[in-house]
Parts: sequence; structure tokens; C-alpha cells
Amino acid sequence: MKKNPQREENHPDKERKTDLKWEHKVHFEEEKQVSFEKFAEACSRMLEVVRTLRLPGGCPWDRKQTLRSLRSSVIEEAYEVAEAIDELDESFERSGFEVSADEFRKAVENLKEELGDMYFLLTMLLFISSQFGLFEPEEVINSAVNKMITRHPHVFGEDSVKDAEEVLKKWEQRKASEKKRDSLMDGVVTSLPGVQLAYKVQERAARVGFDWDNPEGVIQKIEEEIKEFKDSPTEEELGDIFFSLINLSRKLGYDPESVIARSAKKFMERFRKMEKILKESGKDIHSSSIDEMEEAWQKAKEV
Repeated sequence: MKKNPQREENHPDKERKTDLKWEHKVHFEEEKQVSFEKFAEACSRMLEVVRTLRLPGGCPWDRKQTLRSLRSSVIEEAYEVAEAIDELDESFERSGFEVSADEFRKAVENLKEELGDMYFLLTMLLFISSQFGLFEPEEVINSAVNKMITRHPHVFGEDSVKDAEEVLKKWEQRKASEKKRDSLMDGVVTSLPGVQLAYKVQERAARVGFDWDNPEGVIQKIEEEIKEFKDSPTEEELGDIFFSLINLSRKLGYDPESVIARSAKKFMERFRKMEKILKESGKDIHSSSIDEMEEAWQKAKEV
């Protein structure tokens, strides 16, 4: 494989807008070397563990699992990894932006554990597929490797790109050609959670230039949608507001799922503080008036 020496000069994190940049306080190895021997040995150990669990004499629970029975576990593990990533950012903030703090290091260990759980589940799925004669584990990996090489001719071939946006645009073009799709919207997983689905379709449309020039244009659209909702407060009009807010988040460079999750967690934290303030004043939240709760809420915001 011939590698094209052309690379983007800036690390991708420099382009990402984020409030919590723990990445800027740890040592980043741009030319990171991975021990293929150690990785291969670890993968072999994992496969052997899964094989032992699945074969006669192994674990009764693991032996009865199927692709279908593990479907919910795939979703659960993915969310646990996502939560561990969020916790990495949040622990960094709580630790006073110090990567050496115990709380941040604990979050790092938690992420490592959750990724390990996901890798175990992936290996289990691969082994079960092999047992049923669907395909072998190496076929899955080789297929993915070949696809990545084909989709990155600017790295492994002679093609060239000017920035990350052009990479995505050409990626979609090759993908559409390979899968013979008639629309950019073909292939979008419509069973995704609503926020992710909206973000995905907006992102695809933007790759061909169907997008707002700047965030201000989206803000105007939101104001327009709110006016339409006031005139006709329907579910559809409310959905248009949500869709536009997700679009604004995308234009500002924020992940909407993370944005709403952080706001929800902030609300939970303040609500607990409000409950504590009411309790300390001899009041129970179940019998407190809205005015009493509002007063406690304002105090919670100041803590």
C-alpha cells in the first residue's frame, strides 16, 4: 500500500469546538506507534476466552446467547461507552481542569473498562456468527480494512483533498457509487434516536452545500418556526423548532446529543440542591408551593 504523504497539517481537535478541552493538557503523540504484537496477543486472548465460554463445558448463560439476544446489549454497551466519554469531560471540569486529578484518572479507567466490555461483546458476536457459519471473524476485519483503504485514496492512493469537508463529500460520493444509492438520504438509519437522526440528515444535506451560510441564518429560521408554532401549536410545528435547534447546534460545532445531555444533568444537579435547601429549611418538596420551590431553585443556582 502506497501512502500519500499529503496530510492535514492541523490535528482534528483544533477544528473541534468544545468547552472542555482536556485533550490540550495531555501529551498527544501524533506519530503514535502501536505494538502490533501486544495488540494481536490481547485479541487472541479475548477470542480464546469467548471460545471457552461458548463451547461445551463453558458458561451456561454465554452458551445460550444468540445475535438476537445480544442486540439490546449492543445498544446498552454503546450508551455506556458514550456516558464514559461524557464523564471524562465532566470529571475534568470538576477536577479544576487538571488531568492529574484522581477523579479524572478514575474516569479514564472507567472509559477503558467500558471499551473493553464493548470489545468483548463484539468478539462474542463475531464468534457466534462463525459458529452459525455466517462468516469468520477475519472476514469482518478484512472487509472493514479494505473499505477504509478504498474510501481514503487521499491517504493510501494518489488522490488529494484540501480539508476535512472535502473528505466527507468524497466519502459520500464513493459510498453512493458503491451501494448504488439514488439519494443521499438512502442508507440513513431511521431507527436512530430523534436527535441523532435529525443531525445525520442535516449533515448529509450540508455535504452537498444544502446548508445555511452561518449560524445567524439558523437563528432567524428558529424565530420563524416559533412564530409559526404560536399561530398553530401543533406537534409538527414543534418538531420544526426542535429540528432547527439541532441545526443551530451543528452549525456552531456542538454535538446536540451532548448539549442536551449536559443541560439535563445540570438540571438534575440543581434540582437535588433545591431539594436539599428545602429540607434544610424544614420543608418537604412534595408539600412545598411553587413559590417556595422557585425561591429554593434560585438559591441552588447560586451555590
